[in-house]
Amino acid sequence: MLTYSRKLKLIWLLSAIISLYWLSTTTLQWYEILGLFYVSVFISRIGSEASFHRYFTHRAFKTNKVMHYILLWWGTLLGVGSCISWSCMHRAHHATSDTDDDPHSPHKLGYLRTFFLSPDVSKLTFKNVSDLVRDPAQNFCHRNYFKIVLTWITFLGVLSYWSMLPLVTLFAMPVCILWIMTGITNCLAHSVGYRNFETQDQSTNHHLTRWLLLNVGLHNNHHYKPTLIDYNIKQRWYEFDLESYFIKLIKT
Repeated sequence: MLTYSRKLKLIWLLSAIISLYWLSTTTLQWYEILGLFYVSVFISRIGSEASFHRYFTHRAFKTNKVMHYILLWWGTLLGVGSCISWSCMHRAHHATSDTDDDPHSPHKLGYLRTFFLSPDVSKLTFKNVSDLVRDPAQNFCHRNYFKIVLTWITFLGVLSYWSMLPLVTLFAMPVCILWIMTGITNCLAHSVGYRNFETQDQSTNHHLTRWLLLNVGLHNNHHYKPTLIDYNIKQRWYEFDLESYFIKLIKT
């Protein structure tokens, strides 16, 4: 029987296979592919960073009810697990960062295991996400997570009968990019880079993925004040925070 974690890895593998197949067969020009790449980056960043991370996990801002549900579904369709399981794991990371209890510390697990890590619900108690568990919509998405994602993939597959673009831009590339971004962040953001603030963990900022993937990298700033909307605390031009501009548009 496939575990929750292995099912998530299969979704990522499917997204990678579809993305690679499309890249090897597409007739689009390089600049058009690059444009789609950054559209996919935007989709993945809003669904994971603005939604699951800053809104649901850290409660960094408030928004209206309609946007609340949009953010929930946006993040749910990105193949990283339900918001409940993702937030549970991330809150545990902040509470135990760089200790033996940290659920995804590269110092404990090594870089390879950390890169491919996904939530294992059998090891989660959900005590630290009681606020999310009380939300009926959250519970629905958690209980039916894989049915929701597979329905979405099937729907996009039907739409892609004449062109693969719907499946590629709304599933495959955003999911694949998000897994890579998350893996790199979990590996590098506690071992490589520079520190603006002294924190009780080893969190760092780094430029490598900041410029390639647009706004991964201010991890030390984030660990210093996790509930901030804008991680550009020192107001440096090279520490731009693109998600903060989107959040300021939707917050109430």
